Amino acid sequence: SKDILTLVDGKERDKNYLGQLNAQQIDKVEITSTPGSKYDANVTGVININLKKERSSGYSGHIYTEIPISKSEVYSFPTYSLNFNTNKLNLFTSYNGEFSYFDILQNQNREFTDNTGTTNIISNQYLKQKNWSHRFHYGFDYFLNDKNQLNFYAFYNTYSAEHDGVIDMLVNRENEEYWQLDKDDNDINYSSFYSLYYKHLFNKKDRELTMDLSLYNRMAEHTTSYFSDAAEMNSFNQINTLKPRQNEVSIKIDYKSSLNQKVFFNTGVKMKLQVMKDRYSKEFEYNENIFAAYGDLNYIGSKWDFNVGLRTEKSMLDLNKSFSNNVVALLPHATMNYKFSSKENIKLILRRSIFRPHFYHLNPYISMNDPYSLSSGNPNLKSEFRDNLVIDYSVRFGNNFLSTRLFYHKASEAINALSFINEDSFFETRTYNLGNIHQYGIQLSGSLKLHKSIAFNPYLKIINQYTEGNTIAEQYSIRNRNEIAFESGFSAMVSFKKDLSASIQFQYNSPKNEIQKTTFSDALYFFSIDKTFNQKFKVGIVSGLPFSKSFIYHGEETEGTNYYSRSEGNIIMSTIPVWLKFNYQFSSGKKGNRIDRVKDINENLPKKGF
Repeated sequence: SKDILTLVDGKERDKNYLGQLNAQQIDKVEITSTPGSKYDANVTGVININLKKERSSGYSGHIYTEIPISKSEVYSFPTYSLNFNTNKLNLFTSYNGEFSYFDILQNQNREFTDNTGTTNIISNQYLKQKNWSHRFHYGFDYFLNDKNQLNFYAFYNTYSAEHDGVIDMLVNRENEEYWQLDKDDNDINYSSFYSLYYKHLFNKKDRELTMDLSLYNRMAEHTTSYFSDAAEMNSFNQINTLKPRQNEVSIKIDYKSSLNQKVFFNTGVKMKLQVMKDRYSKEFEYNENIFAAYGDLNYIGSKWDFNVGLRTEKSMLDLNKSFSNNVVALLPHATMNYKFSSKENIKLILRRSIFRPHFYHLNPYISMNDPYSLSSGNPNLKSEFRDNLVIDYSVRFGNNFLSTRLFYHKASEAINALSFINEDSFFETRTYNLGNIHQYGIQLSGSLKLHKSIAFNPYLKIINQYTEGNTIAEQYSIRNRNEIAFESGFSAMVSFKKDLSASIQFQYNSPKNEIQKTTFSDALYFFSIDKTFNQKFKVGIVSGLPFSKSFIYHGEETEGTNYYSRSEGNIIMSTIPVWLKFNYQFSSGKKGNRIDRVKDINENLPKKGF
């Protein structure tokens, strides 16, 4: 999921911020797979990094870089971090880079039938992917005293995603047509985020007040040009331009307390104001104001734990100051946990959440991606509601952990793409609420210590999914579908003598149905060998997808009335792609009391900690 919330000692942070943390700083990682009422309704999971109680005063940091061997296979994520600690103040800065340059072959085969007969279009795109990102983080943690702390965190991010190259198209109908197009992307994005966080402990240590004020801004410009030789009979020239702008401000206030040693409660309010515009098209200005109030009650006993909460969100939407839509959403959450022993428990979870459409879902701007294709968003989209029911059994034995989960998930008014042949015989794609998607099945996961030097973390999810199209889907003769799918993966690490280690990561998901289309990709796997020197300097070598030579990173298959389309995006690689990596940790100073001496009270039921 993309909607995972990352916290460090309970404070919201960008996931890339974690790059500045040294693993030796971490005490444990808390994973909440069904977030409570205090979290935004779109959040699907929470990862909270708890740091150790002791930290070194002075400075610390790290430098990490990855060096590709081949220019055609650039896949690099360099980082650096620098922290300066005193008794009351922690200053930090860090950087995350992302560089992904590959040769791409995009294939597409489309076929449709109309009054003139059957038309078949075969397209091959020979592209160079140029994706890059620079993100700079900075901020401070200031501890006024044992009862008050102030935290400031910010990042500035500039990034781009471009695919340039040549497109060959062969059209077979009454007469055969051939097109050759040049594709040129120009993409630049700027985003910034600022957060000011304050925490106060009252005289009674089990009472806590926190406030978080944040501001997010994004500015972008995307231009895609398709052009062919004007002297040719089949000439095509098209420029698609988007200039998104997004401004968002939010304020959140939380209060925690206890009624006794076993009963705790949390309550809070949040206000979020958001404006989305397309500066290129004045027809799109979308304002969204969300006001939320929430609370939950926790009981922690010797055998039974309960958590019951309710989040109420009122969203006020306004499009071009002419169309408005006000929605009140009641989002309950409940968890019941029974502990057979300190190492074995069973849990029942119910939760309702919401997914709201983003800029590209809503923008009605029409893009033309080849002489026969159109695509656009839909400003009249409704939010998608998601209901979850989970029964989870988990057990620990020694250094091992296993979890078995039965689940049911329903997405109502699912936001999906709809493809069809329009009255002008163009392939057109729009975004709609197309109906309901149901999923139920079983999930297995764990962390196993097979030997004192071998760790293995498996994951398997088996899903029976069926769809229920609404009247829009029925209008385009989209049939309901029922299919069994699975998601699988594992990671493993082996430690050898003399600080040498090897690891492998693997992931493969079967094709996944939406209401109309099916998406798929190939298996993904990486091998790595690392060597550490003096516990500070580490070198390694990584290989991804050796001997495969190509990798389908995204594929789609779509069927409609007298219409069929299949596309595959392939990364073309050498026989054994190789990257080198280097990491250096440095620090100075003496260990002392942990800078963050404020003790948080328990806010939820026991989580899975490793």
